[in-house]
Amino acid sequence: MDDIKSHVTLRDHEESDVEDFMQWAADDEITKHVSWETYKSKEEAISTIIKPHPWFKAICFDGTPIGSISLKPGSGVHCCRAQLGYVLAKKYWSKGITTQAVRLAVSAAFNDLKLERVEAFVEPINVASKRVLEKAGLECVGLERRYILVKGNLRDSLLFSISSENYKLSTA
Repeated sequence: MDDIKSHVTLRDHEESDVEDFMQWAADDEITKHVSWETYKSKEEAISTIIKPHPWFKAICFDGTPIGSISLKPGSGVHCCRAQLGYVLAKKYWSKGITTQAVRLAVSAAFNDLKLERVEAFVEPINVASKRVLEKAGLECVGLERRYILVKGNLRDSLLFSISSENYKLSTA
């Protein structure tokens, strides 16, 4: 896959994306590291796709939805930052697509949403996701022990982040 950048775009999810959405949201291997449960039905997926989200986009490759990416802005004293999350259909793993999608989301966070920091939490055993974040310019800034309850298990989480200041320096 040469020049991934020109093939990867982000857009709002559409109800017609449900078949594509199920390719990643209904796959237990893909959802094992996320806090939400694997989707069991298209009806459940449609409610997520059409539900208003602060910033929830389809990761598209040549216009076809192949994953999802979100920025969840904080509120109150945390309004200066957002938490990043993403998933991608298995057949597109290890091609640089997720890294490009994360770069696009980080750019949107700083340029469109005017945030000052983007954060992402990753399980220490999720080597591929750690690599995606590093390649996209985020830095591992700490380990949170027994930080999150995922599917009934209390898990450690690595915190990755990038500030608008560091982002500007890296894109200059």
